[in-house]
Amino acid sequence: MLQQIAEHEQETTEKLKLVCDSTGHEFNLNDVHEDQEEIVYFVLQKLQEFLDIKKERKGKKFEPVRLTVTGAAGSGKSRVVHVLTNTFRRIFGRNDVVHICAPTGAAANNAGGQTLHRLAAVNPFKPNEDIKGKKKDNMIDCFRFALMLIMDERSMITCENLGAAEKHIATTAHCGNHENEDWGGIPFVIMVGDDYQLPPASNKDLNPFNILQESTKERVTGFNARSNGVEQYKKMTESVMHLSSIKRQDENDQAFLSLLQRIRLGKQTLHDARRILQLDIALLPAEERQKVESEAIYLFANKEPRDQHNLHCLSKECNNENPIAIIKSKISKRHSKEKTSSKHFKDDRTPQATVICRNATVCLCGRNIILE
Repeated sequence: MLQQIAEHEQETTEKLKLVCDSTGHEFNLNDVHEDQEEIVYFVLQKLQEFLDIKKERKGKKFEPVRLTVTGAAGSGKSRVVHVLTNTFRRIFGRNDVVHICAPTGAAANNAGGQTLHRLAAVNPFKPNEDIKGKKKDNMIDCFRFALMLIMDERSMITCENLGAAEKHIATTAHCGNHENEDWGGIPFVIMVGDDYQLPPASNKDLNPFNILQESTKERVTGFNARSNGVEQYKKMTESVMHLSSIKRQDENDQAFLSLLQRIRLGKQTLHDARRILQLDIALLPAEERQKVESEAIYLFANKEPRDQHNLHCLSKECNNENPIAIIKSKISKRHSKEKTSSKHFKDDRTPQATVICRNATVCLCGRNIILE
């Protein structure tokens, strides 16, 4: 596989997609500190071991790394992901040696990857289905040179989706030459997240919290994604590294750090609640409130207020030089059998309409417009 990577290095003119921070700085090994450095160093040590074994070719087999990285919000999990991604891509000169995914579009965008079900061609409604046809061919091309797979926000990944993704990737990674190995023999598979954060969107789905309560002895016909997902979760937790220091908040404000930790564990007090209420945005000075609103991530309980908020943000960006464009799709006669779609889980069908303008914050893929 390494020889194939080397042979294709000269053929590809692909520009490396390196992850940058808000200032445009490309993450590198100098950007990790303390416990972050320990994790990155561990992975790079294993990478050196992998390369030495492949170079010697004496029949010795590399033990694939199956690692779970945990830590509270602000502990630097994303930074570890970004540094590892950039390091691997720089070393091998290819983007497709590393694949990053997450269970939701927002999480995938923050991690710099795709949703798990898109990357692994998983139908969330029919996870036991085999992958075949064009989707399988696309995945074979995608995972031909895969050395590392990173899955972010692991607490939100259901056992069914994890099990189906593992099966599909095992079938297609490295042209399917290691189909009988977990994850198709990809040397590094890393799950990242905080199990005290959000569970899967459906409370009926299994996640890292309750897999031990699940019986895996049920009789099934053929492949069972849920049972496979349970087993994959268990294997991924055989090696765990934890990020303990919080770097997002002021380390000198120990009282606030302790408050966040109690909330994370569900042990908040009445005093904690009162202090949180004092942080109500309505109580902030106008200048500080405006700064918070411009940088905040907004959460809504349903679609209507979300859509209103998005339209309001679009209207603020709109002017005579930057008008809002409503791009409506139309299927030509040649492709008259195709249909447009307004829903999410409809493969790559053309969207019915896209409302957009310059500076709009969007995450579009598939047959939508791709913004660089």
